[in-house]
Amino acid sequence: IRTWAFYTIFRNLILTGKACFRDLLINGMIRGEDGRKMSKSLGNVITPEEALEKYSADALRQWASLGSLGDDYPFSWEECSHAQAFLTKLWNISRFIGLHLQDFAGKEEKLREIDRWILSKLQKLKKECTENLENYVFNLPLKKIRSFVWHDFADNYLELVKHRLYKPEVYGEDSKKAAQYTLKKVLKEILKLLAPFTPHICEEIWENFSFDGYVTLEKWPEIEENLINEEA
Repeated sequence: IRTWAFYTIFRNLILTGKACFRDLLINGMIRGEDGRKMSKSLGNVITPEEALEKYSADALRQWASLGSLGDDYPFSWEECSHAQAFLTKLWNISRFIGLHLQDFAGKEEKLREIDRWILSKLQKLKKECTENLENYVFNLPLKKIRSFVWHDFADNYLELVKHRLYKPEVYGEDSKKAAQYTLKKVLKEILKLLAPFTPHICEEIWENFSFDGYVTLEKWPEIEENLINEEA
């Protein structure tokens, strides 16, 4: 702060008469698992290479994203393990959805109450993430996205619509199509939300579904106010 930041701001002001930054974000220090400053003498140093041998880059990125801006942040193997488990969950969700979209024409059908519920939850998630990121809060959006994916989407929505996918002859072809439409829409928006945090797996899934372009070049998802449904 007192060297690089100060001299950069001062030099730019002298040369151009303008401020070089609108905002300047200051990270804390990465500490050892024991909470102390990493030091060879303390034997608590963990290198990025060591972490990447055990876990993926996207898992390590999740751990790094969960630190609060400006606060010192201890490294955690446990968090990396949890982050990797989340990536596995996301991958399995995408595979399940992919298997059930093979006969989907892409048209929106009459949504059921549970479809409106998950789409409404998704809009609220986008709203919270957008507000936090605009204020440079990075840890809360990732926590909220992971909770939405794991619990709202996987544990609840997917389990509640499986019968509509497996037995259209019983529950109706239009019911199956509505579920397919919802699954595809939610997954696509999830990938856009997660791309800043876990770009590698998001790009892989995006390509597997043959969505246009690259997810990392997509615009940040807009909030569809008309889909917020308190009654659902």
